[in-house]
Amino acid sequence: MNAKVDPSVKKSTRALLVEDVSRLASVEFKTEDGTYFDAIFGGTNSTHVLSYLDERINYIIPEKGKIDSRLVALRDSLIDGTSSSAKVKTMATNIGTVLWMVKEASAPQQIGFRFGDRVLELDSSHVGIIQLGAGYKEKFAPSIVRQSTLIHEARHSDCTGGIKRSVLDDLLKGIFPENSSCGHLHVKCPAGHDYAGYMACDKGAWGAYAVEAVYGSVISKTCTNCSETEKQIALISALDSVSRVLVLDDMLAGRLGPPDMTSSGVIE
Repeated sequence: MNAKVDPSVKKSTRALLVEDVSRLASVEFKTEDGTYFDAIFGGTNSTHVLSYLDERINYIIPEKGKIDSRLVALRDSLIDGTSSSAKVKTMATNIGTVLWMVKEASAPQQIGFRFGDRVLELDSSHVGIIQLGAGYKEKFAPSIVRQSTLIHEARHSDCTGGIKRSVLDDLLKGIFPENSSCGHLHVKCPAGHDYAGYMACDKGAWGAYAVEAVYGSVISKTCTNCSETEKQIALISALDSVSRVLVLDDMLAGRLGPPDMTSSGVIE
């Protein structure tokens, strides 16, 4: 993976990233052409998984520091920024797509994002800015889980089907789109779900949890150079992801179509 790491990311966290990407690159598994895996990653081996990541993750920033402090007005005045203080330990968050939405919604005002001594142009959802969470470096998260997290967050870079200008207008009013395939944003899990009330489920087809589940399932069943512990963890992670896909039956039955891995822009 060729993503650039912000200078403020700690050396220990950088080491984890190197470990995770190196391990992902070395994983050997068996899958076939024409499978969901093939459709999602554009191929059947770890090289294709790395290419999938490279298309969608370009910058890594640390968990500390407010996001709005990095926003830069390239013209006119800076819009009011907001940042949330999560009370749970998040593994990682793809902030690039939402920042791109904010930039598009703020036009003609131009917004950039500070990264080291550069200001990044938020020119598409594929800007791929990933903010690592406190959970990424916790001992409870082994490498296979962190790998799956990167795969999950990468899917949020896809603005599948594009996004309407009216939805962007609502965004500036603080109204986030529900069940948007642009960014594959999560929705609240329903009552009775293990994660009821949390924004931790997918209502659309082939979102981040589905993609993560496909990867974990293949690793758990066919990896030839993984330990049994790694395969068990991959299976548990995949099952957890599957449980969050609220349209699973329709998706697997083909009623929602095959995985669409394309990405578009604003629909006027």
